[in-house]
Amino acid sequence: MFFIIYAERLGQETMNILILTQFFNPTRGGGEFMFHQLAEQLGKNGHKVFVIKHKMLGSGSSKDHPEDLPLNVIVYEVDPPVVHRGGLPAGVLQNLLYVFNSVKVGLRIIKNDEIDVIHCNNYSPVFAGWFLSKLTRRPFVVTIHDVASLHGYGFWKKWMEQFGRLSWIRALIGYVSELLTLKLSKNIHTVSDTSKKDILSFNPKSNVFVISNSLDLEYYDNEDITYEDFILFIGRLVYYKHLEVVIEALKLLKDRCNVRLIVLGDGPMRNRWEHLVDRWKLKDRVEFKGYVSHKEKLYYLSKCKSLVLPSTFEGFGIVILEAWALRKPVIVADVEPLNRIVEHGSDGFIIEKNLPATWAEYIHLLISGKELSKQLGNKGYRKLVERYNIDKYVNEMEKLYIKTVATEK
Repeated sequence: MFFIIYAERLGQETMNILILTQFFNPTRGGGEFMFHQLAEQLGKNGHKVFVIKHKMLGSGSSKDHPEDLPLNVIVYEVDPPVVHRGGLPAGVLQNLLYVFNSVKVGLRIIKNDEIDVIHCNNYSPVFAGWFLSKLTRRPFVVTIHDVASLHGYGFWKKWMEQFGRLSWIRALIGYVSELLTLKLSKNIHTVSDTSKKDILSFNPKSNVFVISNSLDLEYYDNEDITYEDFILFIGRLVYYKHLEVVIEALKLLKDRCNVRLIVLGDGPMRNRWEHLVDRWKLKDRVEFKGYVSHKEKLYYLSKCKSLVLPSTFEGFGIVILEAWALRKPVIVADVEPLNRIVEHGSDGFIIEKNLPATWAEYIHLLISGKELSKQLGNKGYRKLVERYNIDKYVNEMEKLYIKTVATEK
């Protein structure tokens, strides 16, 4: 009964929503992109949204309003200042200070603005959200994109090693922290059935809601779409992205075609992969661009032949949708959930992971075919419009907020 009453009230009024996320820059990762997009769309729908994020080195005040966000979306930056290096801050002190300062700022926001629901991105924001929920009796929702601990402590050790830090200590902290966030989270939003299955394996009593990622096509309008002889990778340069598979595929194709690889993104594996390019004498075939603006990303997407995603660990893979938005096919590794999003031979290709020779054959197939990339890309675009609509995504998130508030009262 309360759910019906609250839903009717929401139909006439709007909600005050507090979002906690360490990063909020839409060019720095899929999770950050989705939270930025969600806050913007909630603001356009009339909700008042407050965002608490890390202060980034080089940024200014503790409170700002990015130009691309509605006026009713207010962003607060908290100490400590951090530099984005291709992953979330790994320092224990950095994360503890983020939690402490987020709770301090969050309490002030909740007191002044009658927050209805708290929504947290994964890891440290969950601890801040949990404390705020307990202190103020506000319901909170957690977004968990994927479950790294499914692969055990070894995943975390390898993750920390690529940053050159005290790997075993930080790996243990990361492993335990993720397990705690899973246990503390009662109402969980995730992005795929694969991630839901993984979450329930750790916390079978949680309420897990699958709402797939989406795109606002307003920001992907580009009439000048061509299919030039280069493939594109977009993402953090971290070990599980396995960019070396595509680089080796280009080595195998060196005498067969003039395909190039352009890499957008940065991270701890960049130097190793650049050394690999040098060793195999592929500097004229592979170009690392680092992080680029949204406008630059659209330019490369509009010109490439295909997107490549050899990653073996993803919660969803938002770059797949970005490629389809520009009518480009995708080549992905045969792992869940990528092989559930892409249909082999229809809107892209699904290739057995870590087999450069097979990747080379399908890259060559797209490069040598005049119309194949266009045909596959158009089918991907139609799937994007039908299944991954931004209005549907935001509507489902609003329903989740309503349900969470109703059941937690």
